[in-house]
Amino acid sequence: LLFFTPTRDRIQTAIERRFVAGKLALEKDLKPLRERLKHILSLDELLEELLAALDKTELLRSAASFRRDDATLGFRLAGSIGLPTRARISLLSEPTWVAALEEALVVRRDELERLRDDPKHEAERPRLDALCETLRDLDADLVLPLRAKSQLVGFWTLADARSEESFSSGELRLLRAVADQIATSVENSMTFERLRARDRFVSLGEMAAGLAHEIRNPLAAIRGAVAVLQQPSDEKSAELWTVIIEEIAQLNRMVESFLDYARPATRRATIRDVGAFVKSCVDAVSRSKGRTDVVLELAIEPGLRPLHADADQLERV
Repeated sequence: LLFFTPTRDRIQTAIERRFVAGKLALEKDLKPLRERLKHILSLDELLEELLAALDKTELLRSAASFRRDDATLGFRLAGSIGLPTRARISLLSEPTWVAALEEALVVRRDELERLRDDPKHEAERPRLDALCETLRDLDADLVLPLRAKSQLVGFWTLADARSEESFSSGELRLLRAVADQIATSVENSMTFERLRARDRFVSLGEMAAGLAHEIRNPLAAIRGAVAVLQQPSDEKSAELWTVIIEEIAQLNRMVESFLDYARPATRRATIRDVGAFVKSCVDAVSRSKGRTDVVLELAIEPGLRPLHADADQLERV
């Protein structure tokens, strides 16, 4: 029968329809996505393209993309299609799941359930139960970790719309290739975002420099006017006069710090008399934070070696 051409063609068509049609359909839906991923730098655009491509395929019941969230030592939902899924996975609450993602190339629900029900893996039963429970919470039959430069940057969950079938080896290879490309695109997007953030900081530094100059000009005029005024003779007015002088100096130091932020430091400063420097710092604190019921005693070892540091900056510290 196999050598009879019409029968052979029918058998070939049936085999392709049964075993290959799903892969071909999935490849047809995901091929445009793979091409577009090469040219996407924005993370929002990346997720939009991914979800749009997944929404078109009929093989998936639901899908979700999770991105690494270093602030919570876990992952947060970046986007999904289908039924709502969990919004966050934390290392603190689910260390077993995060550890599995770090180790595995792919996590399959059917394989985990088979291992869990196998008496040979009774010792691993608690870990397998925890993993299966997380998969149920995520409504996922398949999870693909997203790695870029050996670093886990997220994971991708998929639920098969075919109730009696699981993902074939051909479909799995295709999805794994797409996941690798998604991970690279995510890494590129994060690098792009870091560069944009750096550019924003450069702009803020330039703005700070301009603002500092605008503040410093009237501040210098105020300081000059106060210096011309004669220091009051009565104690209360003299104290207020001293406060004005100190506050002007403080404002001037703050302005200088903005300017220091806007321009790189190029000078190498040295504090030659460390004892005198420490005493001046202590005196400054005593004037602003001193209390009548507290006696301050300062003991400084003589002959201290010079210190390679900027006196103004170290005094602020």
